[in-house]
Amino acid sequence: MFYGTSQTKRAGSMMSDAQDVATTAKEEVVAAAQEVLSQAQAKLESLAKQGKAVGKEVDQFTRDHTWGAVAVAAAVGLAMGILISRDRR
Repeated sequence: MFYGTSQTKRAGSMMSDAQDVATTAKEEVVAAAQEVLSQAQAKLESLAKQGKAVGKEVDQFTRDHTWGAVAVAAAVGLAMGILISRDRR
Protein backbone atom coordinates (compact mmCIF):
# COMPACT_ATOMS: atom_id res chain seq x y z
CA MET A 1 0.00 0.00 0.00
CA PHE A 2 1.40 3.38 -1.00
CA TYR A 3 0.78 6.43 1.16
CA GLY A 4 -0.17 9.58 -0.62
CA THR A 5 1.75 12.82 -0.53
CA SER A 6 -0.82 14.39 1.81
CA GLN A 7 -0.06 11.76 4.44
CA THR A 8 3.67 12.26 3.92
CA LYS A 9 3.22 16.00 4.33
CA ARG A 10 1.20 15.41 7.51
CA ALA A 11 3.91 13.15 8.90
CA GLY A 12 6.54 15.74 8.05
CA SER A 13 4.46 18.46 9.66
CA MET A 14 4.03 16.36 12.79
CA MET A 15 7.78 15.77 12.97
CA SER A 16 8.41 19.48 12.57
CA ASP A 17 5.90 20.27 15.34
CA ALA A 18 7.52 17.68 17.61
CA GLN A 19 10.93 19.23 17.00
CA ASP A 20 9.53 22.69 17.80
CA VAL A 21 8.04 21.41 21.07
CA ALA A 22 11.31 19.70 21.99
CA THR A 23 13.30 22.86 21.22
CA THR A 24 10.94 25.01 23.28
CA ALA A 25 11.10 22.56 26.19
CA LYS A 26 14.90 22.51 26.01
CA GLU A 27 15.06 26.31 26.05
CA GLU A 28 12.76 26.46 29.08
CA VAL A 29 14.85 23.88 30.95
CA VAL A 30 18.07 25.72 30.13
CA ALA A 31 16.58 29.04 31.29
CA ALA A 32 15.37 27.47 34.55
CA ALA A 33 18.75 25.83 35.15
CA GLN A 34 20.54 29.14 34.54
CA GLU A 35 18.24 30.86 37.05
CA VAL A 36 18.89 28.21 39.69
CA LEU A 37 22.63 28.44 39.05
CA SER A 38 22.53 32.22 39.38
CA GLN A 39 20.67 31.97 42.68
CA ALA A 40 23.12 29.35 43.97
CA GLN A 41 26.09 31.53 43.04
CA ALA A 42 24.58 34.52 44.82
CA LYS A 43 23.94 32.41 47.94
CA LEU A 44 27.49 31.04 47.81
CA GLU A 45 28.94 34.55 47.61
CA SER A 46 26.80 35.62 50.57
CA LEU A 47 27.89 32.62 52.63
CA ALA A 48 31.54 33.24 51.73
CA LYS A 49 31.27 36.83 52.98
CA GLN A 50 29.63 35.64 56.20
CA GLY A 51 32.34 33.00 56.65
CA LYS A 52 35.07 35.57 56.24
CA ALA A 53 33.38 37.87 58.74
CA VAL A 54 33.05 35.05 61.30
CA GLY A 55 36.67 34.06 60.70
CA LYS A 56 37.81 37.61 61.40
CA GLU A 57 35.75 37.70 64.60
CA VAL A 58 37.18 34.37 65.78
CA ASP A 59 40.69 35.53 64.93
CA GLN A 60 40.23 38.76 66.87
CA PHE A 61 38.67 36.95 69.84
CA THR A 62 41.54 34.46 69.88
CA ARG A 63 44.09 37.28 69.80
CA ASP A 64 42.31 39.11 72.60
CA HIS A 65 41.81 35.99 74.74
CA THR A 66 44.84 33.85 73.95
CA TRP A 67 44.92 31.82 77.16
CA GLY A 68 41.20 31.25 77.09
CA ALA A 69 41.50 29.88 73.56
CA VAL A 70 44.34 27.61 74.67
CA ALA A 71 42.22 26.35 77.57
CA VAL A 72 39.24 25.64 75.28
CA ALA A 73 41.47 23.81 72.81
CA ALA A 74 42.97 21.74 75.63
CA ALA A 75 39.51 20.88 77.00
CA VAL A 76 38.29 19.82 73.55
CA GLY A 77 41.41 17.71 73.06
CA LEU A 78 40.96 16.07 76.46
CA ALA A 79 37.30 15.32 75.78
CA MET A 80 38.14 13.81 72.39
CA GLY A 81 40.91 11.72 73.95
CA ILE A 82 38.51 10.36 76.57
CA LEU A 83 35.86 9.55 73.97
CA ILE A 84 38.36 7.83 71.69
CA SER A 85 39.87 5.80 74.51
CA ARG A 86 36.40 4.57 75.54
CA ASP A 87 35.84 3.11 72.07
CA ARG A 88 38.96 0.96 72.38
CA ARG A 89 37.99 -0.65 75.67
